[in-house]
Amino acid sequence: MSRPHETDLRSHDQPPFTHEREADRLVTIASAASEVEANLLVTQLTEGGFEAVCFPGGHAALPLGARRFRIPVQVRARDEEGARIYLKEMAVDDIDWDSVDVGEREDDLPLGEPGRMPVPAIIAATVAGLLLLMGFIGALLLMFF
Repeated sequence: MSRPHETDLRSHDQPPFTHEREADRLVTIASAASEVEANLLVTQLTEGGFEAVCFPGGHAALPLGARRFRIPVQVRARDEEGARIYLKEMAVDDIDWDSVDVGEREDDLPLGEPGRMPVPAIIAATVAGLLLLMGFIGALLLMFF
């Protein structure tokens, strides 16, 4: 006789791991640097007829320096090949900017090259640097004498 808290796994009606379950598992087909990019990929895949998901926000509690990983965009395993092909077809990497009409400028500001720093600003920066250096040396002298 089994105890009340024990479960006999063989008595369940579901098979342990079938081909259907394998086809329904999520696989990563792309990754995004931000939540916006991940959601755009999900939207693009959904419009193409694929059921896609991403799980952004999991790193929100981490400090900014720890947010170096990318956000996975996932589809069902049975849709993996088609979704990858669809994303490759939809990718627009090569834009011929010579054929793109960007319009006319709306301002009348002169197009000049960035100028040099004015002489008074150079003198002020030099004096500030020397004062910082003298303060550091003075602090060291006060600590040891």
